[in-house]
Amino acid sequence: MENFNIKYLLCALLFLQLSFIQGQETIDGSFAFQSDPAKKYSLYIPSSYDDSQANAVMVGLHPLNTNRWDGEAWRDTLINFVEANNLLLVCPDGGFDGKIDDPIDTSFTSALIDSVANWYNVDKQNHYLMGFSWGGKTTYTYGLRNTNKFKGYLIIGAAINISEVTGIIENS
Repeated sequence: MENFNIKYLLCALLFLQLSFIQGQETIDGSFAFQSDPAKKYSLYIPSSYDDSQANAVMVGLHPLNTNRWDGEAWRDTLINFVEANNLLLVCPDGGFDGKIDDPIDTSFTSALIDSVANWYNVDKQNHYLMGFSWGGKTTYTYGLRNTNKFKGYLIIGAAINISEVTGIIENS
């Protein structure tokens, strides 16, 4: 019986200790936007997040594959990277067609970035944009149209035609 009490006490102390450790947080949410009554997004708040100081933000744009990729899957893929680099991660969802560059998606991305700035203490001078495949293409097209929003870009495997950036390539 004494052994049981010691184990119980140790477990209770461990639980109390862990409850005081600030941990990372994953968030899946949505809000009404334009014609979509519940436009989805996923966020990751790293364990290093400190509300008393401005934090860098990375916006992650997912690849096109409606069977595998959306904002949530892309967020989960990038967690180790953003945790290691102390970044808040913002992943808008491309919706039913999976494309992250439809006009509603790029407008939503801008609205989501603004919303995150209201919800968290973010450093507006340290916003980064990254994407893979279709998300990489959108990093070019959306990013070069919004150079005032981003400090840098990380583009992975983007298949893009030069005509898609005609008139904005000068912004690179």
